[in-house]
Amino acid sequence: MRALSTALALAAASLAAAAALDPAAIDQGSEIAYRRVLQPVAAERRLNAESGVTARARGIANRIIAGAAALEPAARAHSWTVNVATDAVADAVVYPGGRVLVNTGLLAAGLSDEEVGALLAHVLAHALLGHDRARLEAIVAPGDALAADPNRRALAVANATGEALKRRYAEAEIAAADRASVELLARGVYSPKSAAGAWRRLPADAPLARRFPVTDARLAALDSAADGAMPLYEETRANAEAMPRPPRPAAPGGGRSIR
Repeated sequence: MRALSTALALAAASLAAAAALDPAAIDQGSEIAYRRVLQPVAAERRLNAESGVTARARGIANRIIAGAAALEPAARAHSWTVNVATDAVADAVVYPGGRVLVNTGLLAAGLSDEEVGALLAHVLAHALLGHDRARLEAIVAPGDALAADPNRRALAVANATGEALKRRYAEAEIAAADRASVELLARGVYSPKSAAGAWRRLPADAPLARRFPVTDARLAALDSAADGAMPLYEETRANAEAMPRPPRPAAPGGGRSIR
């Protein structure tokens, strides 16, 4: 009887430590947190200020996002948003619900599009695999998570989001996201073999490297996962090459090009 009482007490303590958050609270809270970050950047005219860099970031991100639903069907319902902040720090953050923020520092780190895509794919994979949701549930107090007022639940998520996304990730989470990232690369017609190189070339002091520590064992596992994703990449690339290309617009003055 005492053993049963102890088990019940442990179960109750576990439930008290982390309460499930409803998807609406996560989505609304994430939107609030995302806007809180964007507002000062926009006020300082550092949001999407460099058109060429912004176009590059969005082009890369959209190719990675294209395969998101294969890992998490709910991603089809996300209102995907990609914004770029003029910031020398090499970083990128994916907020729950498909909200992406990329720093220009990541795009200026000498990485190829495939390599930037590999880093974005890894960060995105954590969201798709539910790692960020679990972090939020561990941080938000049960009283807020289970509150009857939806606004209270959303604000609690918003207040916890920054901390949740900046914490160092566990080795098991990183390994799972690495495996998912090479699949996202393959589906975006980027070579999965670019993944390990991206982490090798990422500046050691980058926030991405602190949240997702780079070790020899991790890189070896990532190379192995990339080998396994190559057939999917070859298939996706072949399908992309077989698709008809849109016709080029006619040059001014008829068929003759004017220079």
